[in-house]
Amino acid sequence: ALRPIIPDNACILCLTAAAGTELADAYSSDT
Repeated sequence: ALRPIIPDNACILCLTAAAGTELADAYSSDT
């Protein structure tokens, strides 16, 4: 079950998603 307090894993996922978005932005503007 999901806990109300989310561990650091969620933070890592958030950072990874944010980095992925920025990378996608960089790639799309690069081409």
